[in-house]
Amino acid sequence: MYKDQQMNQQLENIPSTLGFADLGTITSEAKLASIKTLNFDGVAPTIENVANGKYSLVKNFYFVFRQDTPPEAKEFIEFVQSSAGANLLKANNYLAVREEKIK
Repeated sequence: MYKDQQMNQQLENIPSTLGFADLGTITSEAKLASIKTLNFDGVAPTIENVANGKYSLVKNFYFVFRQDTPPEAKEFIEFVQSSAGANLLKANNYLAVREEKIK
């Protein structure tokens, strides 16, 4: 599967399927309520366990952009890094963005 939506659909529709999905999507989309999460090394996949490093099976998302990125894209990145963006991410079971600038 190359898209999260494809993986989620397979996990939802095929009994005993094993795959990767993100916790935010599983917990925020009611249609995915039947997808069960698995413990990894005896640790439950909760936002708290991910944040404190106890749950290590995670995927990171990065924003990569060119210097000539349109202003709207830069505004979006600034929003995601803001406290309002962090609150929105947290409300949907995602960790807040850490700013990592590469020069």
